[in-house]
Amino acid sequence: ELMKQTTDGQEKANLRLALDAMKDLAQYVNEVKRDNECLREINQFQHCIDNLNQPLTKYGRPKVDGEMRLMTLDKRTRQDR
Repeated sequence: ELMKQTTDGQEKANLRLALDAMKDLAQYVNEVKRDNECLREINQFQHCIDNLNQPLTKYGRPKVDGEMRLMTLDKRTRQDR
């Protein structure tokens, strides 16, 4: 709306630069937020795996789609996750 109301060419150019910078910052913040959510999911997976001696974050990011079925070693029962 501010861009529409501005008539001065120099002010409009400065507003365009500011708007582009704000969009870039918003995109960066969203990417960092998604990455942190992904790392939190990896940590949850890692805590569910017994005898895991290395961090799962070294292997990239998970692509989870739908449910995952797990089988316990002691009871051999299946659980949906």
